[in-house]
Amino acid sequence: MGWQVTPGFVHATVGAQAARGINLTVLHALWTDEKRVYFPPPFGPRAPWWWAMRPLAEWIGRVMEAGRGTSGARTALLQPQRAAEQWTGTARQGEVDGPLADAAYALERAQVDFDLLHEGALGGDPELRHRADVRGGRLAVGAARYDLVVVPRSPTLDAAGVRVLREFVRSGGTAVAVGPFDADDADGNDRSLARSLGDLFGDALPGTRVLGAGRAVRVADVSGLRAAAHEAGAAAAVLDPARDAIRVLRVHRGTDTAFLLNNESGDAVETVATLPVTGVPELWDPATGDTGPAPVYRSTKRGLRVPLGFEPYQTRIVVVRRTGPTPPHLTEAALPVLGVEPDGRTLRVTAEAAAPGVHLLTGTDGGHTYRGTVRVDDPLAPVTLDNDWTLTLERDGATPVTGPLGSWTDVDRLFSGSGTYSTTVEVTPALLAGRRVLLDLGDVRDVAAVTVNGTELGALLWAPFVVDVTGLLTPGRNLLDVRVANTLSNERNKPLPSGLLGPVTLRFRRRVTARLTRV
Repeated sequence: MGWQVTPGFVHATVGAQAARGINLTVLHALWTDEKRVYFPPPFGPRAPWWWAMRPLAEWIGRVMEAGRGTSGARTALLQPQRAAEQWTGTARQGEVDGPLADAAYALERAQVDFDLLHEGALGGDPELRHRADVRGGRLAVGAARYDLVVVPRSPTLDAAGVRVLREFVRSGGTAVAVGPFDADDADGNDRSLARSLGDLFGDALPGTRVLGAGRAVRVADVSGLRAAAHEAGAAAAVLDPARDAIRVLRVHRGTDTAFLLNNESGDAVETVATLPVTGVPELWDPATGDTGPAPVYRSTKRGLRVPLGFEPYQTRIVVVRRTGPTPPHLTEAALPVLGVEPDGRTLRVTAEAAAPGVHLLTGTDGGHTYRGTVRVDDPLAPVTLDNDWTLTLERDGATPVTGPLGSWTDVDRLFSGSGTYSTTVEVTPALLAGRRVLLDLGDVRDVAAVTVNGTELGALLWAPFVVDVTGLLTPGRNLLDVRVANTLSNERNKPLPSGLLGPVTLRFRRRVTARLTRV
C-alpha cells in the first residue's frame, strides 16, 4: 500500500491479524526524518491524517491487549513438515502449500481457532522443543492440549506421526483427514504409511470410523471441515446464520475467556454467536474503551448465545466471566438493547429503534422469565443534505470553492493534506423532537472530524463515518464543518480521490422504554 495507507486500512489489517493471534503491532517507519521521507508509510507528523492518530493508536492497543492470554484453541492443523523439506523449490511445492492454506482458510471460515502443529512433534523429532504425546484423551504438545487434529492433503507424510494420531483417536480424540490418500512416506516406507492410514481412517471417502473412544473422519475436500470440526465441538463459536467472513480467536485469562471476533468483509454482518463457555458475557468496545454486561444473551447446553452485529471490518470483543452474579438481561430482542434494570416485579428495558414496528422482548432475572412489547410509530426517515458545500484546502493561497460534494482532486490534483467542507443546515423542531440524531458522512477519503455550531467532535477514522450530533443540532440554521485529510499518495504523483464525497445524511433513532412483566 505504501503512501496510500489509511487508518481504515490499518483497522482492517490489524483486526484480521489480531483474530489470528497477533497481539503486538509495531507501526513501520514511525521514526523518520520528516523532511526527507524515504520509506512508506510515514507513521509520523508528516502524514496528513496524523491529527487523528491518537484514537487509532488507542484502538490498536485495546485490540492487542484483548488477544493476550493463553490460547484456547482445541484444534491442531498438521503442518506437513517432511513434505515441505522434500518438495520446497520444486514443481511439487504447490502440492504442499496449497492444500495446507486451503484447510486453514476453511477452518477460519468455520470459526475454528487452531494452532499449526509441526509434523515432527508427532514423529518425535529430537530437535523440537516440545514433542506430542497423548494424555487423557487429548494430544499434548508442551502446555497446549488438542481435541481435534486436521490432516491436510499432502504428497508426503510421516508414518510414525500417523501412528501417534491413531493412539490419540483411540484415547478419545478426533482426527480429520482431507481428500484421498496419495502420499508417499517421508522415509520411503510407503506400505507402512498406507497401512497406518488405513488402520486409522479406513477406506470410505467421505466416511467416519469409531476407533476406541474417539473418531477418525475423512472428508472429500475442505468444504467438509466445518461440519467435522463443529461435530467435534472444537469451534471457538458457532454462528447462526453461518457467516464465512467472521474470524474468531479465544484466549483464557485465569477463569475468564476473551473472544475476539473480526469481520473481514466490507459488508455489515448480523448473526448470533454460540460461545462454548458458561458465565456472564461482557461487551468490550476497542474503539471507545467502554465495557459493560451484554444486555442480550441466552444460556444453552451448547454455550452462550450472544447476538452480534458487525460494521465492515469491525473487531468486537466478548469477555465471559466464569464467576460472579448474573445480572438481569434479555434473552430475545429484535432491536438494539441499551440497558436492562429490575424494577419491582418488572424489568425496565431501554432500547433503540431505527425503524417503526412492534417488537417482542423476553428477559430473565433470578430464574424468572419476563415478557413485553415495544411499539415504535415514528417513521424515522433519513434526510439527505444535498445542498452545496464550501471547500477550503489548508495550504497557502487556497481559494474557497463552493459546489456539490466531491473529491478535491478536481481543485488540486496533487494536494496531500487537510481541507474543510462547510455548509448550513435548516432543521425543524419536529425533526429533532425525542430523537437521537446521527450525521452520516457517506464516503470519506480518508479521515474526518465534524464541527457542529462550533463544537468539535472526535475524529472518524474508518467507515461507516457516522457521528452522534444529538443536542448539537438545534431548530433553525446550523453550521456544519467537516475537516478531512487524505494520504501522501497525491503529492507523490499518485492522486487518489480525496475529501468528503458523501452523500451526507441525517439518520434518526428513537429510544424507547418498555416494562416486561413476569410470566
